[in-house]
Amino acid sequence: MRMDFSTTLKEEAMYNYCLTAYQSSSALGESVSAFTDFLTAYPNSRHKEDVYGLLSDAFMSSKNYAAALDALSKITNPDARMLVTMQYLRYQMGADYFLQSRHTDAVMSFDDVLDHAADGRIASDKDNRKYKTESLFMRAESEYRLQDYAEAQKSINEFQRQSNASSSENYELARYLEGYIYFQQKNYKQ
Repeated sequence: MRMDFSTTLKEEAMYNYCLTAYQSSSALGESVSAFTDFLTAYPNSRHKEDVYGLLSDAFMSSKNYAAALDALSKITNPDARMLVTMQYLRYQMGADYFLQSRHTDAVMSFDDVLDHAADGRIASDKDNRKYKTESLFMRAESEYRLQDYAEAQKSINEFQRQSNASSSENYELARYLEGYIYFQQKNYKQ
Protein backbone atom coordinates (compact mmCIF):
# COMPACT_ATOMS: atom_id res chain seq x y z
CA MET A 1 0.00 0.00 0.00
CA ARG A 2 2.88 2.38 0.72
CA MET A 3 4.97 1.36 -2.31
CA ASP A 4 4.73 3.41 -5.50
CA PHE A 5 5.95 0.91 -8.10
CA SER A 6 2.43 0.09 -9.35
CA THR A 7 -0.52 2.44 -8.95
CA THR A 8 -3.01 -0.35 -9.65
CA LEU A 9 -1.45 -2.61 -7.04
CA LYS A 10 -1.24 0.28 -4.57
CA GLU A 11 -4.96 1.03 -5.06
CA GLU A 12 -5.91 -2.63 -4.55
CA ALA A 13 -3.72 -2.86 -1.45
CA MET A 14 -5.32 0.27 0.02
CA TYR A 15 -8.79 -1.08 -0.75
CA ASN A 16 -7.95 -4.37 0.98
CA TYR A 17 -6.62 -2.42 3.96
CA CYS A 18 -9.95 -0.55 4.12
CA LEU A 19 -11.85 -3.83 4.11
CA THR A 20 -9.63 -5.27 6.84
CA ALA A 21 -9.99 -2.13 8.98
CA TYR A 22 -13.76 -2.21 8.54
CA GLN A 23 -14.15 -5.91 9.34
CA SER A 24 -11.75 -6.04 12.28
CA SER A 25 -12.14 -2.68 13.92
CA SER A 26 -14.86 -1.91 16.41
CA ALA A 27 -13.67 1.69 16.54
CA LEU A 28 -15.29 3.94 13.99
CA GLY A 29 -12.20 6.10 13.61
CA GLU A 30 -9.84 3.62 11.97
CA SER A 31 -12.19 2.36 9.27
CA VAL A 32 -13.58 5.84 8.55
CA SER A 33 -10.05 7.24 8.21
CA ALA A 34 -9.10 4.39 5.89
CA PHE A 35 -12.20 4.88 3.75
CA THR A 36 -11.86 8.66 3.52
CA ASP A 37 -8.15 8.36 2.71
CA PHE A 38 -8.99 5.86 -0.02
CA LEU A 39 -11.68 8.10 -1.53
CA THR A 40 -9.29 11.07 -1.44
CA ALA A 41 -6.49 9.10 -3.10
CA TYR A 42 -8.72 7.29 -5.63
CA PRO A 43 -11.86 9.36 -6.28
CA ASN A 44 -12.58 7.47 -9.51
CA SER A 45 -11.75 3.98 -8.28
CA ARG A 46 -13.76 1.00 -9.47
CA HIS A 47 -14.25 0.27 -5.74
CA LYS A 48 -15.76 3.69 -5.02
CA GLU A 49 -19.37 2.44 -4.75
CA ASP A 50 -18.37 -0.39 -2.43
CA VAL A 51 -16.40 2.01 -0.24
CA TYR A 52 -19.34 4.44 -0.10
CA GLY A 53 -21.62 1.59 0.96
CA LEU A 54 -19.31 0.34 3.69
CA LEU A 55 -18.62 3.86 4.88
CA SER A 56 -22.34 4.53 5.02
CA ASP A 57 -22.84 1.37 7.10
CA ALA A 58 -20.04 2.43 9.47
CA PHE A 59 -21.66 5.83 9.96
CA MET A 60 -25.15 4.42 10.44
CA SER A 61 -23.90 2.17 13.25
CA SER A 62 -21.98 5.00 14.90
CA LYS A 63 -23.37 6.73 17.95
CA ASN A 64 -20.92 9.60 17.56
CA TYR A 65 -23.07 11.52 15.12
CA ALA A 66 -21.02 14.72 15.17
CA ALA A 67 -17.77 12.91 14.34
CA ALA A 68 -19.48 10.92 11.62
CA LEU A 69 -20.97 14.07 10.07
CA ASP A 70 -17.61 15.79 10.25
CA ALA A 71 -15.94 12.91 8.43
CA LEU A 72 -18.70 12.80 5.81
CA SER A 73 -18.48 16.53 5.15
CA LYS A 74 -14.88 16.05 4.02
CA ILE A 75 -15.89 13.74 1.18
CA THR A 76 -16.10 15.52 -2.13
CA ASN A 77 -19.04 14.53 -4.33
CA PRO A 78 -20.76 12.06 -1.99
CA ASP A 79 -23.29 9.79 -3.66
CA ALA A 80 -27.02 9.81 -2.87
CA ARG A 81 -26.65 7.05 -0.27
CA MET A 82 -24.08 9.12 1.63
CA LEU A 83 -26.32 12.20 1.47
CA VAL A 84 -29.20 10.23 3.01
CA THR A 85 -26.80 8.92 5.65
CA MET A 86 -25.95 12.54 6.45
CA GLN A 87 -29.67 13.24 6.87
CA TYR A 88 -29.94 10.31 9.29
CA LEU A 89 -26.96 11.60 11.29
CA ARG A 90 -28.36 15.14 11.42
CA TYR A 91 -31.72 13.81 12.60
CA GLN A 92 -30.08 11.63 15.27
CA MET A 93 -28.02 14.58 16.52
CA GLY A 94 -31.22 16.58 16.88
CA ALA A 95 -32.93 13.72 18.69
CA ASP A 96 -29.97 13.43 21.08
CA TYR A 97 -30.08 17.16 21.78
CA PHE A 98 -33.81 16.89 22.41
CA LEU A 99 -33.31 14.04 24.90
CA GLN A 100 -30.65 16.14 26.66
CA SER A 101 -33.12 19.06 26.86
CA ARG A 102 -30.85 21.11 24.60
CA HIS A 103 -33.83 22.33 22.62
CA THR A 104 -32.13 25.27 20.88
CA ASP A 105 -29.45 22.90 19.54
CA ALA A 106 -32.16 20.41 18.59
CA VAL A 107 -34.01 23.03 16.55
CA MET A 108 -30.78 23.89 14.73
CA SER A 109 -30.12 20.21 13.93
CA PHE A 110 -33.66 19.67 12.67
CA ASP A 111 -33.37 22.86 10.60
CA ASP A 112 -30.20 21.39 9.11
CA VAL A 113 -32.13 18.27 8.07
CA LEU A 114 -34.83 20.43 6.51
CA ASP A 115 -32.31 22.64 4.71
CA HIS A 116 -30.76 19.61 3.02
CA ALA A 117 -34.00 17.69 2.37
CA ALA A 118 -34.63 19.45 -0.94
CA ASP A 119 -31.31 18.37 -2.48
CA GLY A 120 -32.28 17.12 -5.93
CA ARG A 121 -30.07 14.06 -5.57
CA ILE A 122 -32.08 12.76 -2.58
CA ALA A 123 -35.35 14.74 -2.55
CA SER A 124 -37.37 11.72 -3.71
CA ASP A 125 -35.66 9.21 -1.43
CA LYS A 126 -38.12 7.59 1.00
CA ASP A 127 -35.72 7.76 3.98
CA ASN A 128 -34.91 11.42 3.27
CA ARG A 129 -38.63 12.26 3.25
CA LYS A 130 -39.05 10.37 6.53
CA TYR A 131 -36.22 12.32 8.22
CA LYS A 132 -37.73 15.57 6.92
CA THR A 133 -41.20 14.74 8.27
CA GLU A 134 -39.95 13.51 11.64
CA SER A 135 -37.68 16.55 11.94
CA LEU A 136 -40.70 18.82 11.52
CA PHE A 137 -42.44 17.06 14.40
CA MET A 138 -39.37 17.08 16.65
CA ARG A 139 -38.67 20.71 15.81
CA ALA A 140 -42.25 21.56 16.86
CA GLU A 141 -41.73 19.66 20.14
CA SER A 142 -38.48 21.54 20.78
CA GLU A 143 -40.04 24.90 19.94
CA TYR A 144 -42.95 24.12 22.25
CA ARG A 145 -40.56 23.37 25.10
CA LEU A 146 -38.76 26.63 24.34
CA GLN A 147 -42.18 28.28 24.72
CA ASP A 148 -42.02 29.54 21.12
CA TYR A 149 -45.62 28.59 20.42
CA ALA A 150 -45.97 30.52 17.16
CA GLU A 151 -43.00 28.68 15.62
CA ALA A 152 -44.20 25.38 17.06
CA GLN A 153 -47.55 25.98 15.35
CA LYS A 154 -45.81 26.62 12.00
CA SER A 155 -43.75 23.43 12.38
CA ILE A 156 -46.80 21.31 13.25
CA ASN A 157 -48.73 22.75 10.31
CA GLU A 158 -45.83 21.96 7.98
CA PHE A 159 -45.57 18.46 9.47
CA GLN A 160 -49.25 17.86 8.74
CA ARG A 161 -48.83 19.01 5.11
CA GLN A 162 -46.26 16.30 4.42
CA SER A 163 -47.58 13.49 2.22
CA ASN A 164 -46.21 10.86 4.61
CA ALA A 165 -47.33 12.54 7.87
CA SER A 166 -50.30 10.22 8.39
CA SER A 167 -47.97 7.20 8.33
CA SER A 168 -45.59 8.76 10.86
CA GLU A 169 -45.37 7.05 14.23
CA ASN A 170 -45.73 10.54 15.69
CA TYR A 171 -48.95 11.45 13.87
CA GLU A 172 -51.25 11.15 16.90
CA LEU A 173 -48.67 12.83 19.14
CA ALA A 174 -48.54 15.71 16.68
CA ARG A 175 -52.28 16.22 17.02
CA TYR A 176 -51.90 16.11 20.80
CA LEU A 177 -49.04 18.62 20.65
CA GLU A 178 -51.13 20.85 18.42
CA GLY A 179 -53.82 20.94 21.11
CA TYR A 180 -51.26 21.97 23.71
CA ILE A 181 -49.95 24.70 21.41
CA TYR A 182 -53.47 26.10 20.97
CA PHE A 183 -54.00 25.88 24.72
CA GLN A 184 -50.79 27.82 25.46
CA GLN A 185 -51.86 30.48 22.96
CA LYS A 186 -55.25 30.65 24.69
CA ASN A 187 -56.91 29.62 21.44
CA TYR A 188 -59.45 27.49 23.28
CA LYS A 189 -61.87 27.20 20.36
CA GLN A 190 -59.26 25.36 18.28
